[in-house]
Amino acid sequence: MIGSTLLLTSLFLQVAPFGSVDEWNGLARGVETAKEARVTVLQRPDLDLAELEGREVVVLVQPPEVLPLLGLEQFMQDGGTLLVFAEGQSATGLLSRYGISWTGPSLSHDDFFGDDPSFPLFSQTTDPALFFNMDGRESSLMGNHPAGLEVDYGSRGVDVLVPYDGPGNIALVAEVNVGLGRLMVIGDASIVINEMQGRHGNKQFLANVLRRHCLKEPCSVLWTPPGAPVIGQYSPRPEVAGTWSSLMERALQRAYRAMMDPLFMMGLGFLLLIGILLGLGEIIRRENSGARRMKQAEEFITQWREKERNANG
Repeated sequence: MIGSTLLLTSLFLQVAPFGSVDEWNGLARGVETAKEARVTVLQRPDLDLAELEGREVVVLVQPPEVLPLLGLEQFMQDGGTLLVFAEGQSATGLLSRYGISWTGPSLSHDDFFGDDPSFPLFSQTTDPALFFNMDGRESSLMGNHPAGLEVDYGSRGVDVLVPYDGPGNIALVAEVNVGLGRLMVIGDASIVINEMQGRHGNKQFLANVLRRHCLKEPCSVLWTPPGAPVIGQYSPRPEVAGTWSSLMERALQRAYRAMMDPLFMMGLGFLLLIGILLGLGEIIRRENSGARRMKQAEEFITQWREKERNANG
């Protein structure tokens, strides 16, 4: 994690349901980023579990500490994705269910900004799709109040996607597959606020996160603001066809993520090269075998003709 001078500007004013873009902590620019990424944002003042049926992606920004675990887990089991932008002990019950915990309170400006006129940057990831179109210098993921997510690798297969420097199990971004769906946790709710969306890196990161989980076209996400109350009851999807459809979608998504991994592509290229060489070897072997049989046939005919001449002579 390194520092870089924070350059922030107000580009334009626009009124939106999540506030206007000139409000520091508003979410209007995050909504605009989603629109530019061809993602329709369904803005909701609360999280109605009854509305989650059939949804593909739900975005929670700084949700309450206590959430209805069974309803949200069933939503993910059915193929839904839950994106949680959080910090400061938010959603602790949900996270602990999947082997993720907060290492402590979020960093504040008093921790780093007073003595160092720079904000923390993150440039490492195990999933290149998250940092697509980000060069790690002028365009980097910048934190505002980043918090550490401690990952228990022995619990439900949780992965570190964006690590901190130091211990390998401390992350800014972590993810775990839940049934046919998944849970992604980003340990800085400020990434989506107006002022932080004024940076290209943060804007691109949000777009990448949304598109990474949106497989359907047109794509839409249900988005709730900080502290949104939770109401209603989730109804699991009964149809088998929908379950198989979700399974295929997740399989395609995981294949796409694998293709974005340079090591995977290098290994795939190596296997293809081996396959080509083996194929060429088989072709050469068959050609040599055919040539030998042809030569043997010619020798047999020559010998037969020689015997015929000797017999007639």
